[in-house]
Amino acid sequence: MLLLEKPFQPPPDVIPPQLRVTNNKPKSLHFQQGWFERYKWLHYVPLLERVVCFTCAKAEALHLTELATKRETAFVSAGFSNWKKALIYFRQHELSQSHQFALSQMKRIAEAELPVAAQLSAQLQAEQLKAQSCLKIIFTTIVYLARQGLAFRGHRNDEGNFKQLLRLRAADNPNLQLWLERRNDMTSGSRQNEIVELFAHDIV
Repeated sequence: MLLLEKPFQPPPDVIPPQLRVTNNKPKSLHFQQGWFERYKWLHYVPLLERVVCFTCAKAEALHLTELATKRETAFVSAGFSNWKKALIYFRQHELSQSHQFALSQMKRIAEAELPVAAQLSAQLQAEQLKAQSCLKIIFTTIVYLARQGLAFRGHRNDEGNFKQLLRLRAADNPNLQLWLERRNDMTSGSRQNEIVELFAHDIV
């Protein structure tokens, strides 16, 4: 199973039901298709007739989880089949420290295996997303000031409402702070006027 590139998720009727006795009456609890859709890491092991966490099991096989704490055997090797409380345990595992550690380790391995060109492309895409997010904050700051009828600039540019409001928003957003230090031209008076003009054209 550990040589697979993705989890094995067969039709639910392939997975044996969990048999329980309630009030002296036998009852069958079945694995639900929606669980595979919600928890992509679920991996069915035919030999065990149970499910494990594909991410944690693969990280374990690659000896990447030796430093992880509170290792969850049921989702690594023994298998899990308590369908009655499945959602509770699936959710707990997904949020567990061991699962998060395995995720980070597998991501590190995947990034290391990427060709240089792919790594550069991924880095560029990440930078573009950060830039888009920062530009959105600049645009929404201008919209706020315009709707409130407030002046953008004061007697000195750095004391104006626009710059002060951006500094306030950057205090809770490290990405914005770093981006503004590199692209201070995006907060100039001419840029502010240009963005206001774009909004005006859009309204017209």
